[in-house]
Amino acid sequence: MSSTSKESLLALIREYYIHNNHDNNPVIQIENWEEVMEIASKHGVVGLCLESLERLPKESRPAKDTLLNLIGITTQLEAQYNLQLKVLRKLSDLFHKNGITTILLKGYSLSLNYPVPNHRPSGDIDLFLSDGRRADELIKALGIEVKQNEEKHSTFSFNGIHVENHATVICELEHKSLSNVERFLENELKEHSVFDDVSGCFLPSALFNAVYLPLHLGGHFVYGGANLRQILDYGLMVKESTAGSIDWDIVKRLAEEGGSFNFICCLNGICIEHLGIGSEHFPDWKRDRNLEKKILDDVLTAHSAASASVFGKVKRFIENRWKYKLVYGKENHTKGFFLRIRSWFIWKWGIGRNNVWDK
Repeated sequence: MSSTSKESLLALIREYYIHNNHDNNPVIQIENWEEVMEIASKHGVVGLCLESLERLPKESRPAKDTLLNLIGITTQLEAQYNLQLKVLRKLSDLFHKNGITTILLKGYSLSLNYPVPNHRPSGDIDLFLSDGRRADELIKALGIEVKQNEEKHSTFSFNGIHVENHATVICELEHKSLSNVERFLENELKEHSVFDDVSGCFLPSALFNAVYLPLHLGGHFVYGGANLRQILDYGLMVKESTAGSIDWDIVKRLAEEGGSFNFICCLNGICIEHLGIGSEHFPDWKRDRNLEKKILDDVLTAHSAASASVFGKVKRFIENRWKYKLVYGKENHTKGFFLRIRSWFIWKWGIGRNNVWDK
């Protein structure tokens, strides 16, 4: 993908979506709409592009075929969003009737920060429940298979939607340096989540998201699966948060303790420099513009299609040492490699698997 198309995509988001410009000035000239839309599709921002196109003058819009394809994809996003919300409500009602508190991670809760929530792609449903073990039993009683193929959650399919029932928020068994961060995140969920009438779930606080989202994004970034929508999730969450709801001193302390502070500084810088989110929403932390650009270029290159074999994972892990140091700065890269391989064997074959609820 050309750098021009990547810059065009960022311009669409920055000038027309983030700034919400209606005066069609400056006019964005895009040379290769098909390539821009291909990048947008890979990075989960097609729906956002459609909103941007509505603000462009007719002479600057793509050809009819491209526009119709874009409308079709966005219509599918809207339908999937509505389906996921219905499934989420059914699950939260089921658990509520059985005395289980349902807290939703990411997904629908982050979509509420977007001007058009159902244009944000819907993926898995990630839940943190007051009694995850009992919730699994309730799902099994419905004749639904529940699997434990990772160390931090169980999984099942409910009405066609993949659901992750989290025993922990992050995979601290892979990252020992994040143990205190995990304790903070769990306490923050239990003490400061707010009930949402539409979904029937409790939604996390802005402070929780400010600590959690960079780590979640960082985990994908290290292993080649990060995307632009995840950066937007973080940036828009910060932008739309109530003034004073994020204690940046706490965020900094936990980030320094876990070794991800430089990464979060860069993430803030990307949101300001490349997505156009006002600097007034972020703390005045150090900037490294070269590193910010390196991170963004890496994300936009979309390495997630790399081999899923053991050899492919080893090769990618060695190549991504700089990323590992940036996100997990307090951990040994070699030890982290073996812990990652161990998790891969657990996921693939169940070797060494423990019950996720036996913490």
